[in-house]
Amino acid sequence: MIRSLIYLRNVIWLNESYRPSYMRATPFFGGLVMSVVNEKLKEKKVKFSQIVVHSGIIAIFTLTFWAQFYGTVFYERNRPYYPLEHALYSIITHSTWPVAGIWITMSYFTSGYGILNNVFNNRIFTIMGKLTYSVSLVNITFLLLSQSSQKLPIHMTSKYLFDSWLSDAFMCFLISIILYLVVEEPFRKLTGKLFYQR
Repeated sequence: MIRSLIYLRNVIWLNESYRPSYMRATPFFGGLVMSVVNEKLKEKKVKFSQIVVHSGIIAIFTLTFWAQFYGTVFYERNRPYYPLEHALYSIITHSTWPVAGIWITMSYFTSGYGILNNVFNNRIFTIMGKLTYSVSLVNITFLLLSQSSQKLPIHMTSKYLFDSWLSDAFMCFLISIILYLVVEEPFRKLTGKLFYQR
């Protein structure tokens, strides 16, 4: 196990895995389209009511989590294989978070979130935003370690997926706080003093 974690090129499922471009590019192209649409909506001064904004968030996040947790049905024993269901699930599950991000940015930059603006402008959200890069750095490493350290076979249930998602998110943020405080922030200050100080 240690050898496979040190030499990730030796892990066959990681080395030979390929995700088609339409799966990888969905968030990227979604963000590009959203920036253009967002500018057009700002020019036309389009504003959504707070009921539309909040009901849209609830609906989109409900559909997003439902689509993510629907994957547990594929782990049921002796379940028949339906190619159309798998194809639709693959497309939908790779576009859920981009759609949620599109709605959040469109709502925020056109109408705002009303009372929730005070919550989003809170200091804790600023800190969470600063940790985004560190979380993206430690995420895959921590997921590989947490999944590789399991000794017994596991059964993918909705409860297991939710619990593992919650614990993985908590641990990723905890590790990224350490990474941010020990590496990123000191080097940012050092770079600022060396190159940008006048």
